[in-house]
Amino acid sequence: MQGVWLMARASLTRHLLLSLLVLTFTLLVFLPVWLQASTVIYGEKGDPLSTLAIFWWFWYHRATGLPLDPNPFLGAPEGVPIKLGYAPLPLLAYWLSATVGEVMAYNLIVLVSFPLAALTMYHLAWYLTRQHTAAVLAGLAFAFLPYHQGIARAHFGLAQVQWLPWLVLALLQLAEGLTFPRLSFLGVCLALNALVDYHYALFGALVAALFLVGMLVSRPARHRLLARRPVRWEYLLPALLALGLAAVVTIAPYLALRAGRNELPPSLWRRPLTQLYQYSARPWEYLLPPPTHGLFGSLTASFFQSHDHRSFLHEQSLYLGYIVLGLAALGWVWLGLERRPGWWLLPGVGVMGFLFSLPPFWELGTLRIPLPAAFLYELVPFMRSYSRFGVLVGLAAVALAGVGLAWLLVRLDHRPRWRIMVLVLTSGGLLLEFFPYPLPIVDVTDAPPVYRWLAQQPGDLVAEYPLVRSDEPGYYDYYPWVRIHHKRLVNGAPLGSPQEADRIQMQDPADPRAVALLAGRSVRYILLHLDRFPPGRRPSCAVDGLALVAQFGETVVCAVEGVQVHTPE
Repeated sequence: MQGVWLMARASLTRHLLLSLLVLTFTLLVFLPVWLQASTVIYGEKGDPLSTLAIFWWFWYHRATGLPLDPNPFLGAPEGVPIKLGYAPLPLLAYWLSATVGEVMAYNLIVLVSFPLAALTMYHLAWYLTRQHTAAVLAGLAFAFLPYHQGIARAHFGLAQVQWLPWLVLALLQLAEGLTFPRLSFLGVCLALNALVDYHYALFGALVAALFLVGMLVSRPARHRLLARRPVRWEYLLPALLALGLAAVVTIAPYLALRAGRNELPPSLWRRPLTQLYQYSARPWEYLLPPPTHGLFGSLTASFFQSHDHRSFLHEQSLYLGYIVLGLAALGWVWLGLERRPGWWLLPGVGVMGFLFSLPPFWELGTLRIPLPAAFLYELVPFMRSYSRFGVLVGLAAVALAGVGLAWLLVRLDHRPRWRIMVLVLTSGGLLLEFFPYPLPIVDVTDAPPVYRWLAQQPGDLVAEYPLVRSDEPGYYDYYPWVRIHHKRLVNGAPLGSPQEADRIQMQDPADPRAVALLAGRSVRYILLHLDRFPPGRRPSCAVDGLALVAQFGETVVCAVEGVQVHTPE
């Protein structure tokens, strides 16, 4: 008995040490960010800066004692409602921002997803292989999967891929038989994925459905699931209840969107079918390094440019790497030969993710063949970026690659030189294929001069032109700099709100009625970003009710007459 205890303790110690190694390595990769974590963020301009401004409002609200809801800095003067909801990620963002500041909070949430992703994939790969070396390399490969690197550049919620390997692990354990701990663990994993992003709620539900169908179709699997040991209902019923609650949490984001359907503009509730083509994956994106790749991006940039389907590069970063694909093929064969419980789940997840990531229809001459996305579109019409299913392809490929590497290492157990060579080649190949440098870093203190000037002026209402909708990319260039100038923006009203109707009337700054509406709202300044207007249609301050105050390059500042302003010296 003592020997068993010592073996268990040694195994646990090894797990902890390897987990610490994985955590340390992934944290060190981002050392350039950690050294400036209060002034730069990991990511790119656009969505991350807009998210950062929301984090800043969390901090500012706590620092000033202003009510949290609504956010007065958008859609002024009414403000924009804040909906933290039940999800822990916004609540975590709120607490961290108020505690350590918005920039550090953003970096923590995004960057910690990398070591956690490595850790959970390590657990899954070790369960499949009982081989620590293969599991560690699989964990690091999943952490730095181009999908993860790319999506973390733009979406802090979608960066939280770390709970998906645990979901697959929970299902594989359940394939060995129903028990209270296994069902409870599955419920926790479903809930964790649902609580970080509704995309992962959907992915988790589809993976669980695939598992259930596979277990029911296969008689041996069904027998193993239900009859391997006597079912103790006094333990099973509470677990089923917990699993049911997790299922409710999983579909809650979808139910919430359904409930608020009438409050959403039609363009948001039911995305145009053209967007499904635009933001879906193409097969070559799984086989070619994206242009953002630190080593090989320059070799593929022209191909991506010539095959552009108007998506975003961070959405097209689906490269799996040839080392992973080769090892995954070996792993698929080995699992198939062993016929372990649930051996088909990982290949099934990979194939399902690939098919769902493709455009909704396959055009073959005059023949139009529907693909899975066409059917899913009827169920979740508000989802537009089907390329995000690529994370399931990456998860399956990396886990199978871990199995394939373990198979190689076992067969080379008595040939240490060959074993070392395989490890060196695999590690070096993964490093080259998933090379994370140069890190995408944005200095969030580097505000355009006009906003630093604006911070010194009196008044607190500003309108920036073009007065684009709150879901258009141009808007994301306005809101982040509220952190610098602390003025309330007319911009940013939610689609479908009364302020949106006013925006339509005010979008032409040369229209006297628009100027009158601005004056009625006590707007002191309007900023005209001339380079964002079509040539020949650039506005100026030479309009009744406006006066030129300053110009910073392509940005002109106009004062609304009748509203007291300060003229700079």
